[in-house]
Amino acid sequence: MNVPFQNGPNQGKDVFIPLDNIIGGKERAGQGWKMLMESLAIGRSISLPAQSTSGAKMATRLTSAYGRVRRQFNMPVGKFEGVEEVMARMAGTTYMMDAARTATVQMVDRKERPAIPSAIVKYHLTEKMRKTVNDAMDIHGGKAVSEGPSNLLAEAYKGIPIAITVEGANIMTRNLIIFGQGMVRSHPYMLKEIQAAEDNDEKALTKHLVGHILNSVINAGRSMWLGVTNGRLTRTPTKDKNTKRYYQKINKLSAQFNLLSNVSAGVLGGSLKRKERVTARLGDVLSNMYIASATLRHFEAQGSNKEDIPLMKWAAEQSLHDAEKAMNDLLDNYPNKFVGGILKLMTAPLSVLPFFGRQSNKAPSDKLDHQVATLVSTPGPARDRLTGGIYLPTNEKEPLFILEDAFKKVVAAEPLEKKINEAVKEGKLDSKDLDKAVKAKILSKAEAQLIKDANAAREAVVAVDAFEDKGNQALRAKRAAEKQAASAPAASKAAAKKKKAPAKKK
Repeated sequence: MNVPFQNGPNQGKDVFIPLDNIIGGKERAGQGWKMLMESLAIGRSISLPAQSTSGAKMATRLTSAYGRVRRQFNMPVGKFEGVEEVMARMAGTTYMMDAARTATVQMVDRKERPAIPSAIVKYHLTEKMRKTVNDAMDIHGGKAVSEGPSNLLAEAYKGIPIAITVEGANIMTRNLIIFGQGMVRSHPYMLKEIQAAEDNDEKALTKHLVGHILNSVINAGRSMWLGVTNGRLTRTPTKDKNTKRYYQKINKLSAQFNLLSNVSAGVLGGSLKRKERVTARLGDVLSNMYIASATLRHFEAQGSNKEDIPLMKWAAEQSLHDAEKAMNDLLDNYPNKFVGGILKLMTAPLSVLPFFGRQSNKAPSDKLDHQVATLVSTPGPARDRLTGGIYLPTNEKEPLFILEDAFKKVVAAEPLEKKINEAVKEGKLDSKDLDKAVKAKILSKAEAQLIKDANAAREAVVAVDAFEDKGNQALRAKRAAEKQAASAPAASKAAAKKKKAPAKKK
């Protein structure tokens, strides 16, 4: 795939590996796979989440600048509502990706082995990176599909399948790993029950089973109560009005998830591991609650910046919406229809009343999309925080430097261009000619030069790479020579035949 990623078979002949070279010495011989699996939780928490997040940050920074520079119908393409929708999705997704990545890698810093969080970020961040890069390709259009030095998206686009495939294929990770392992590791009693059963400790097993049943009953009641109140009145770790309501919604989803997990384990039993659509959707609920929690934590860790509120809200609302959608899809397709109907009532008691639905977490609104798209398409600290950590070149010949320079110039020139447009409307100018605007004292010479520089920078950014067609020229010349050589004998034969033919009598 023309991507420098070492992922293939290793082979050799008469290879000798001394016992001392085995990790852990000869005592650990034959335990390589076990060591690999134990290390996977750490490596999977760092490498692919970091690569995916950096890819999303780069795609967002490129596209937010390009959308402001590129014009169509005398208007930046980034201000079209359809493009704003995609741009907001890119920026909000990048924010939640960085939040989830940071929360997970800090667990590793604390010497933890975050097996489930690492699976969550591996699957969801690589999938979100795929979507974000695809969105960037859509907005860049023809610029993105013309390969060359100035195309900064093509290579990233080609490398997407690698992140999806390695360190646990995404389909398997979603369907089997996230909830399959998460159910055991995050449940307050299940792992203890398994350990007690393995140790044949009947007293401990009975104790944990009773605790499990009581926990299930309490959470069933809590789920119904929070379904009625929509999570209100629950305690939150903060009084910040910007985040408090989202914490309460996470509390509600957490109680509902606990109920669904316990009932599914009890009703489906051993067949649960074969019901991959069930485990996948339960995994989606768990994953999106984790991402929503990480988003709120990320916002607070960065100082609760006022400028970042639209990004935080978009990421939190999208995560909560995705979690609730996964839960509703599960209940609509539950293997046992009777149990599924009861669970619908227990998770959303008010849904039986008129005008009350099961969907209480709406996706981000059009208004919020506009705020996020405007925020990321404007130079400033919020945009820099969102895309922080990626390489920004200082070489003036680098394509990214040229784009960023054009972005700043175009934004600076926009108020001046507005002055010219208003002067034309008022009849002070008969055209948008800059020299006439200077003579009419609508603009100063410096302002006119700024517009000229912005236009030149825009042309440099929009232009795609073009190369001399030396290879095809040589091929065409060769084919022309071969064609001429092939036709020469036929032409000579025809001339000789004509010469031998007798002249016609008049």
